[in-house]
Amino acid sequence: MMSIHFLTSGLLAILSLLTLASQPVAATPSLVDRQSTPAGVRILPGQCAPADEAKIKTAISLLPIITTAGLNAAADFTNLPFSYFFKADYSTAAKVASIYKYTADAANGIGPSVSITCQDIGGQCGTQGALGYAGNNMIIFCPVSLGTLIPSITLPCGAINPGVYTLVSLLLHELTHIDAVTRLPPSKHIADVKPPLMDNSAAQVHSLLADNSIDTTRLGQAYALTAGWAWELGLGVKPAGDRSNWDGKPCLGNFSKGDFAAPRVKIASVVEMEGDKRRLMYGL
Repeated sequence: MMSIHFLTSGLLAILSLLTLASQPVAATPSLVDRQSTPAGVRILPGQCAPADEAKIKTAISLLPIITTAGLNAAADFTNLPFSYFFKADYSTAAKVASIYKYTADAANGIGPSVSITCQDIGGQCGTQGALGYAGNNMIIFCPVSLGTLIPSITLPCGAINPGVYTLVSLLLHELTHIDAVTRLPPSKHIADVKPPLMDNSAAQVHSLLADNSIDTTRLGQAYALTAGWAWELGLGVKPAGDRSNWDGKPCLGNFSKGDFAAPRVKIASVVEMEGDKRRLMYGL
């Protein structure tokens, strides 16, 4: 197994091929615009209960940690967990790496403004037990996600069954649906499949890859699962000040013990955002 240092070097090689600077999202805003429109992910004031807002803030702060693990998985794309969710080739790994970079930027306050609310403005939270949905640079967290998903991440190599789906996973999933974050044109939009996945599980995403029924780089859940599994399998970087017993080494041998049936939730219906017939709202 490659060391984390080698993985990071491989990641730099992948990212060096990405023409990030040649893909601007929009014209550079004026100083006034920058002052009035915060960059990155932010929770709309008064839109979530204090306890729920605290959970979401935790998820935002932890998202760069799991995306780093996802980046390391992409750098070692011929191995698990990357090869379980995505086609194991260089071009796929480069695309996946770019999405992880941009979503981490959003959590770090870089890039376009993305608003979060706990109000069901699109009326989708009651649809098939949806956890959340996104559209028009906004993410909606449904009550079921805030009440059932843990907001933090588990200790790497400490979970008996890797594959825990958290609020951090959900945030990453929804960010992949926002073109301003991913810097993808509408024709390359990352959207959920139709007909929808039955349970959004790791096993089901893998089955779509295995039978070539879908390009999983167009599937938001593939990004969320890969990053989450990569973190739990020890492909991340130990945060500064962390006092846990994790020695920073990967534990890919735990992969076979994973919970391949989680998270056992359904996808919400697809609806049009009012006032913008081109943009659709996608749910998990």
